[in-house]
Amino acid sequence: MILASAPFLAYTPPRDITREEFERYRRIRDDFLGWPMAYNDPRAEQFDPSGARPSPAFPRPGDECISLYGDSFVYGSEVSDAETWGNLLSQRVGCRVGNFGVGGYGTDQAYMRFRRNARDPAPVSILGIYTDNALRNVNQYRFLLTGVREEVYGFKPRLVLEDGRLRLVPLPTLAYDDLAAFFAEPARFLGHEDFLPDTPYGPVRFHFPYVVSLLRALGKERARRWLSGVPSSKGFLEPRHPTGSMELTVAIAVAFHDHCRERGRVCLVVVFPTPSAYQFLAKTGELVTRPIGQALGERGVRVLDLTAPLMRALGGGPLCSVLTQPAKCRSHFNPEGNRLIAQLVYDYLGREGLLPGPRTQDRRGAGTPHQSS
Repeated sequence: MILASAPFLAYTPPRDITREEFERYRRIRDDFLGWPMAYNDPRAEQFDPSGARPSPAFPRPGDECISLYGDSFVYGSEVSDAETWGNLLSQRVGCRVGNFGVGGYGTDQAYMRFRRNARDPAPVSILGIYTDNALRNVNQYRFLLTGVREEVYGFKPRLVLEDGRLRLVPLPTLAYDDLAAFFAEPARFLGHEDFLPDTPYGPVRFHFPYVVSLLRALGKERARRWLSGVPSSKGFLEPRHPTGSMELTVAIAVAFHDHCRERGRVCLVVVFPTPSAYQFLAKTGELVTRPIGQALGERGVRVLDLTAPLMRALGGGPLCSVLTQPAKCRSHFNPEGNRLIAQLVYDYLGREGLLPGPRTQDRRGAGTPHQSS
């Protein structure tokens, strides 16, 4: 029962990967970022010719006034294109918002996608950081982080912080004939992975006596916090964690900000809470993402942490009501949650004097300057 609820506890490498399946993955993957995959699967995230999520409000790419980068909470998973907070924000500001979020991304991948997207013309760029991104940023293989079968092809590049500078660790490259050795000893192939099996933060290989294996798994930091009702990411968001995840996440966000400024644009970091981080603030008054926000503020980076504003907007009520699975209090924001996020981001941009000028765009043409009377 415990393992079904928390698959990240146990290392159970898949044994059903066929050569055909793996070679297909190799053909369609993004050779730099890992994903999104280069294929049109109706179950997968969809993107328009610019690489952004389709925006019904302003469908034609090329005249974005705001661009968004991040993971599925930026992309707006589990709601329609029209219901995403990015599309709703575009309706409020009167111009196209380019939503370049990709599900499962770490802050590292989002930053690298921004750097690679030279065609993004937006004068305002926003980096979304989900609370659990701190873990993803010290991870090369998402299956080790989640234990979910769908993540078996979740190989990603990452950045490491060395002497105050970011260095790229490229996407791991494996052949099909390497898989048996890889799953037996991932450490041979992943030189910068903080969630290797049987390490302090990684999953446990279960073997007889299984009770001992279970106790080992439950003794890990993430499991202890999860069982006690504390966000499992809390330690990773604090300074001087052994993985260096907080400092790395800050360094990546600062790099995004600096590159954004080099392009002559306004830059903003928006922090999205997990349900557990929201509940923890309601219960204890402690904001688990505060260390990241404070560190970024000290570096001159604008930060909008949505945790407390969402709580105020909900009148102190639970976050569950604006999630797609309210009964289980998990998953992504539902249409109402997206509406709230769009409003909160719009209000922040307005207060700070960062709103771009409105534009008009018909369903066929590019945006044109809006003439006000």
